[in-house]
Amino acid sequence: MVKVKKGKTKRSAPMKSAPESSKVTDVPAIIDKAHVLLAQSNFELAIKFLERALSLEPGNLEARELLGVAELEGGDVDNGRQHLLQLFPPHTSEAPTSPSPYLYLAQTAGDPQEALGYYTTAVAMVENALGKGKGRAEEGPEEEELRKMAVTALVAMIEIWMSDLCFEAAASDNCDALIARAMEIAPGDLEALMTLASIRMSQSKFDEAKDTVLRIYADLEGRDPCEFT
Repeated sequence: MVKVKKGKTKRSAPMKSAPESSKVTDVPAIIDKAHVLLAQSNFELAIKFLERALSLEPGNLEARELLGVAELEGGDVDNGRQHLLQLFPPHTSEAPTSPSPYLYLAQTAGDPQEALGYYTTAVAMVENALGKGKGRAEEGPEEEELRKMAVTALVAMIEIWMSDLCFEAAASDNCDALIARAMEIAPGDLEALMTLASIRMSQSKFDEAKDTVLRIYADLEGRDPCEFT
């Protein structure tokens, strides 16, 4: 899950290649180009292409979602969220079926309960997708990516309970339940293990925290540092 920059940034002057987007009328081709630009972190030009796509097909939900993502990644949180919210009723007949919009909205939510709601839906979607893949002899990169996505979202929920909602009576129990789900999804995930150790420290369960840290050390010992870059 990509970290979104907070705040609004001023866009620089239009690039010379930008007018090319206004000459193209093939919306799928425009969206494909936007995907490439997003992968290159060229958010400003991606926005121009996606705005062109939406001028041709205002109801294109893929272009709308990508424009929201591009705006968020470019630093314009307000515009990005507005585009993503247009993927939901009453703007559409049904809510998105992929976790991505929920994760971006959760990450940029100003209210912790709102963020938890979006994260909860996204994790449920990922768990459902992983459940459909059960029984396969071998997992591919897609399943690994889904597991990582779910763990990252669950850890983000735990961080909310350990910070914004730390004084809530259910905070500790909710952290336990969420980390249990993360460990079930990806038992050896480093981020999950580090979060488990942090939870146990906050609960003054120092022996359990120490055991988890030793497990992390054992898992990392002898591994190539390049794996973590």
